[in-house]
Amino acid sequence: MIKAVFIDAIKTIFAPYPSETGLYKYVIEKVTGKVMTEAELAPILVKAMAETEKLDAVIGNSIQQWEHYPNKIAELIGCEGFECKTVGDQLRYETWGNPSNYRLYNDVIPALKLLQEKNIYIACVSNEDGWLSNFFDHFEIKSYFEFVLTSTEVGVEKPNPKMFCAALAKTDFQPEEVLFIGDSVISDYEGAKTVGMKPILIDREQMNKDNNIVRINDLTEILEYL
Repeated sequence: MIKAVFIDAIKTIFAPYPSETGLYKYVIEKVTGKVMTEAELAPILVKAMAETEKLDAVIGNSIQQWEHYPNKIAELIGCEGFECKTVGDQLRYETWGNPSNYRLYNDVIPALKLLQEKNIYIACVSNEDGWLSNFFDHFEIKSYFEFVLTSTEVGVEKPNPKMFCAALAKTDFQPEEVLFIGDSVISDYEGAKTVGMKPILIDREQMNKDNNIVRINDLTEILEYL
């Protein structure tokens, strides 16, 4: 029986505005003055994320995903040396730390209300820095969540099992009593599955075609799995 739902944050609850590519395009131009089209930038974001989600690259360099990803983007758009780190820091704040650059997905509030009505325990578990709490205050949804756990607090990132175990340790639930919802197959879905939680991929754009993965297109669909 499912008693709790743990939810990822960025691109699961909070939507980059006007889109992920559009947000990075805006921030890159603001920070560096470099003008790029979304078509030019899109493959750079894909390449940066693909490298970031290789655990050996992240762990081997002792760099967390939320730091490695924007640094890699800065490198791929032509920054070098110290400039790369400086631009990466600015990209990271504007794109991962500034709630003004995000919107709530339309399905978030309805889904949270439905879970609350069913007395389901709700928590957020995210590869993020401490500034994530600002998002919950900004969008006035903090009251729905029992806790918000970030990778900075734990010292590791999803899909590291320690991240999921740290979240479980804050509750009395067994892994099989928890649904985990996130947008990343590697960090969220596979990570939660490894520790025995029941994973669900949120795939609003229906990009994942793997029939072995349980996925939903709208957070309210989670009720089917309780």
